[in-house]
Amino acid sequence: MRRQIALLFFLLLGLCVIGSGLAAQTLDDEALTQRLERLRSDPILRELLRQRGDSLNPTQKRLLSERIDLLGPAELNAALSELGLSTEGSELSRRTRLKVALAVESAPELPAPAPLARIGIENAAEGEFMQGEDDERGLLRLSGRIRVRLPQGYFLADRVIVDTRREELYADGELVYIDGDSEVRADRIIYNFKQQTGILYNASGFASPVHFVGRNVTQIGSGRFSLSHAYFTTCAEEKPHYNFTARRVWIYDNNKIFAVGALYYVGGVPLLPLPFLFASDWGTGIIAQVGLSQVQGWYLQTTYQFGVPEASLSSWQPMAYRFTLDYYQNTGQAAGVELYRFSPGLSYILQLGAAHYRRYGAAGDYRDQDQVRITNQVQRCYGTPGQLGYYCTRGEDEQQWYKAFALLSYRGGSPADNVTRNLYLRYEDYANQLYEFEFGGRFTPDSTIPALYKDGEAGRGLIRPLTNWSLTYSEQRDDLTIRIAATRNNYWLSTTDATNGQYVPTNDVLPSIDLEKRLRLGLIPVLDIPLYWDHFLHSDLSKQYTAVQQSGGEYKSEEYRALNKNSYRTGFRSYLSFYPWISFEPGIGVGAQKTIASANNASAADDAALQREVRKQSYEYWFSENSLTLGPDLLFLRATHRLKESAHEEQNDVPPVNITDYNGSQKQNETDLSLEFHPLLNLGFAVNSIYDHREFPFEVRSRDRWSYPILRSDIYLDFLNLFGRERENLLSRNRVHFLGLRLIDDYVYNPVLKRDHSNVFGATLEMGGFDLWFLRRLRYLELSYYWYHVYYNPELDHMRFALKLDVQLWSWGYFESELESRAVDAGRYDRDSLDRNGASNYRAFSNDVVDSSGLGGRQAREKAVFNTAYFRSALVLDLHDWEYRFGYELEQRTLFGGVTAVRVVNFYDNRFTFSATLLRFDLGGIAARPSRFLINRARVRQSEIGRATLYQ
Repeated sequence: MRRQIALLFFLLLGLCVIGSGLAAQTLDDEALTQRLERLRSDPILRELLRQRGDSLNPTQKRLLSERIDLLGPAELNAALSELGLSTEGSELSRRTRLKVALAVESAPELPAPAPLARIGIENAAEGEFMQGEDDERGLLRLSGRIRVRLPQGYFLADRVIVDTRREELYADGELVYIDGDSEVRADRIIYNFKQQTGILYNASGFASPVHFVGRNVTQIGSGRFSLSHAYFTTCAEEKPHYNFTARRVWIYDNNKIFAVGALYYVGGVPLLPLPFLFASDWGTGIIAQVGLSQVQGWYLQTTYQFGVPEASLSSWQPMAYRFTLDYYQNTGQAAGVELYRFSPGLSYILQLGAAHYRRYGAAGDYRDQDQVRITNQVQRCYGTPGQLGYYCTRGEDEQQWYKAFALLSYRGGSPADNVTRNLYLRYEDYANQLYEFEFGGRFTPDSTIPALYKDGEAGRGLIRPLTNWSLTYSEQRDDLTIRIAATRNNYWLSTTDATNGQYVPTNDVLPSIDLEKRLRLGLIPVLDIPLYWDHFLHSDLSKQYTAVQQSGGEYKSEEYRALNKNSYRTGFRSYLSFYPWISFEPGIGVGAQKTIASANNASAADDAALQREVRKQSYEYWFSENSLTLGPDLLFLRATHRLKESAHEEQNDVPPVNITDYNGSQKQNETDLSLEFHPLLNLGFAVNSIYDHREFPFEVRSRDRWSYPILRSDIYLDFLNLFGRERENLLSRNRVHFLGLRLIDDYVYNPVLKRDHSNVFGATLEMGGFDLWFLRRLRYLELSYYWYHVYYNPELDHMRFALKLDVQLWSWGYFESELESRAVDAGRYDRDSLDRNGASNYRAFSNDVVDSSGLGGRQAREKAVFNTAYFRSALVLDLHDWEYRFGYELEQRTLFGGVTAVRVVNFYDNRFTFSATLLRFDLGGIAARPSRFLINRARVRQSEIGRATLYQ
């Protein structure tokens, strides 16, 4: 016993020596290892460590733990083997195993399993317990009107059998399951205690606010169900107006539904098959539009869109989805998917589409009203024009098109460090420039996110002759801004017969780099005004391409010119305010710019001209920009003088015979003058002109140095608040109706010829929110007129007239209309107007507007100066959760026609449409849809953006 005590004393002494050695770092690792090996070789010492490890103080445990952490893999395995412990597992687990064996650490304790949720028999008329041969199995049979409490809700049944071994129960007979607001009736139920899930067979019920019937219902949690072969609806009518059937449906307690293999019914009639269906508090939009078009023939457009509320908490997930599937009798079929996200951090729009396009043309047919018939029998050409083997036939031409469009914006950074980062991406790729024109136009309800970004064209999309790919990254750190960008521009190159083509690049910019530094140096002594020092550095490399036709008829882009532009500018600026009505902003600085160019496969003359041009853009310079403002906000005069003098030009445009000593160093020397007058609120006048002070190798008169002066007038008359105070914020608007007239006029004068040059006049009347005695409400009315008049040549005049109308006829009926008309030869309104034969072709304006509407017949409309660009109207019925639209559209079209397919035919395309839109398939009711309710049917006027609320 004394020997053991002595060994323990020496062990403790050795640990203290080791601790002091580690603290003073006087012993190296080799000495410590040797000492530990000597201590560990004694079997009595190992036994003492095993028996008396708990007696070690915290410091000794820490020192021994640190030494174990220093053991190598081989030493660690040897120590575990000597103690009879396993050497399996990771290095961390093995070190922990050794520390636990030496009582340095306590063994980890596993959490105790959670007790199983129990069921309770709260009511039963009689019961019988049967036990099998083994003691572990027993069946409890209950009868009567039994109430069984479950971890989630309870159920009522006539018969219940409980299997204690399998921990399951079976119940049937007038079965009713209740969990909160959910109530399900079924033929029978099987419930598992351990998994806390159950299956109800031939069930029907109500899981707020969805009514459903299913072959079997599986409870997958509290208030969550899974249905197979289900029938469900949110319509609370005794005979639902609409319903869905699906092979599998999941109903969640947070007002979400997900269904697979769904079929949509209206009035018991199947209308729309859906591969899947999703609904949430944000609603589900199902849009089906049927129509007849003179160009497209019979067509069917189906749209399914929905929002995901919880995606707003994610950093990248889409917040709205949209799926489209369209059929057109004459032009083909198309399908697409669109994803949307809008957030302060990441926002994007992603659109993918594919189409089977049937090319069509126009042919003359006296049997039609416009004597034009659309046909799919078009001219098809093969080979390369002008070469052997080129020929053309007539027949059907079908093409496969695709579409890819992406718009992404990211904003991040650290406000604490005053750092902001921005990333912008744009990508658009189309198989044909007509993809959006043929398949992009569709009806979009105003209560959906895509409606905020829809094109303004009536029923048709836009032609995309140009596409752009761009990537921009910018970062701002305090007063330093960095911007890096790359872009590519493509244009559509058509073939000679205008039936095929391809996108080819026209130019690249890779990269474009901007560095900007704005420093505030402080205050200038005595004057006590701020002084700023600005730096700006720019460099970009751009390549320009040309299209070269290959032997197969396709085009290949080849680089023919590359430009490298570099510039640096630095300068000082300040701000002085002598009196309240006098301010002066001076600025001065220096800079330099250098341009380098190279041309491929260019002639000597072209290359010399290019090099001469870039040398003109390579020079040093100094500049100044000073701005002086005199007067209050009511009436003030602003003069801005800009001067830029160059030096050390690589190429100067000095004429060979220089009589006036012209040096060509003045790149800019001008004064911008503007006089503004704002006598009343929403009433403003301005006069603007620029005087050029530059020196020229020839004499220039003073009046020729003035740019055309522009007199600008902007008047807005708010008839409901002519002389009242302007609203301070959006909440201060008490009225829900409005009535205003905006007048804009730009008059341009020619000082050289001393005569009137042109005038642009625009008038817009806006009103809405008024209750009328013969109509429910005039929701919105806009009448706009635009006239561009050239005094010296009235043939250049241009007029436009537009109308927008939204009227509520009764509580559930609305009428919407939109018209745009344009005058193509406004000079005919002049009484002295003559045609080519010298005969008068004068048209009275009042009669012309009536004839342009088509009320006087087709011939009168063809002779009218005003031509309807498009007209559309719709009768909208808001029935229950549905919106039905009966519409008519008229659009001016231009098509290729004739035998050669290079002639064009102008005519009007008539479209009759019917749309059925399920706007409010949201599961929370009106109280859960405030965002949708506010913008539903709201008209956003351009003049009211930022000034008024979006609801009325």
